[in-house]
Amino acid sequence: MTSTVQRYRKRRAAAMGESRDTFDMLRLRAVDHPGAHLSRTELVDDGRTSGWVLEADGTPAFYVEVPAETDFHEELNAKGFAVEVRAYAGFESQRALMIRLRNREMEAAFASMIDDLVDTAKSDLTATTAIVARKTVDRWREMFKAAGRDLLSLNEQVGLLAELHLLAALADAGATDPLEAWHRGGPSSQHDFSFETGDVEVKATTARESFDITVHGLEQLSTDDGRALILYAEQLEARADGETLPEAISALERRGFSRLRIREKLEACGYFEAHAPSYTDRFAVLRCKAREVDDTMPRISKSYLPDEAHAEDLKRVSYSIDFGPIDGFEGPEASLLATSLATP
Repeated sequence: MTSTVQRYRKRRAAAMGESRDTFDMLRLRAVDHPGAHLSRTELVDDGRTSGWVLEADGTPAFYVEVPAETDFHEELNAKGFAVEVRAYAGFESQRALMIRLRNREMEAAFASMIDDLVDTAKSDLTATTAIVARKTVDRWREMFKAAGRDLLSLNEQVGLLAELHLLAALADAGATDPLEAWHRGGPSSQHDFSFETGDVEVKATTARESFDITVHGLEQLSTDDGRALILYAEQLEARADGETLPEAISALERRGFSRLRIREKLEACGYFEAHAPSYTDRFAVLRCKAREVDDTMPRISKSYLPDEAHAEDLKRVSYSIDFGPIDGFEGPEASLLATSLATP
């Protein structure tokens, strides 16, 4: 029979990078050390110590050594995070900034916040880890405030999932910084991906009878500016063997995307880490298709109006296109066409 220590060592060797895995490993150790205060520590770039902690009652926490004069205590938010500076034996300064979880239902979000802190500390060598910790806490506080809004609708979820799938395809194709191209310019950007050589508009549908996609406004499929435009669409269905939004995001992070940058992009799309446990719907791709938008593509744009000056008088324009019978590339060739704008 595999001992607890063996399971712990195997898990430790396989997954030291993620905070959630670290807390799980500490719990494996806790089986052999009931009631103990367990931790895994490491020396951070500014010469101070930080560590993952499983307190005696099983509560996860994270600490960063701080200068002796540091004083800070406040609730992160009503959901159950607390941040405080307390005495901590074993440090030269005898002081640590502690980030503790008070609501176990928020453990996934807590672990993601700690990963965010660690990743930022490793990438920003100009600031001490204590300062990075304060800034990270402030950023997540604002995120939780914003996360009080509604969850993404079903249509918004599948639309975002299709964008994440294309983002992964861009990375696999060797595109240069595809994350920067995604919603370049923020939520008000005209197209989902924007490259020097052209743009990609992403659509998704859960309709089964036809491959119907919805176009919003007169500009979304417009090529009046002379730039190349590719329409990429996915037809998805709810299925037990499908993928959730949080799983698609984790897959991107495993591809090496910056956790901090991808979270910032997702928040601009209305997806917040605090809501991750609520996104349990699974979707599988039935069909994907892409084609260049040209004069043979059925669409509505300003240039099609008798007088373009009247375009401003048309409000909240939306229309549907049955993408199924329209000529285009399908399957792997669809993503290849969509990534062609981003690769040499």
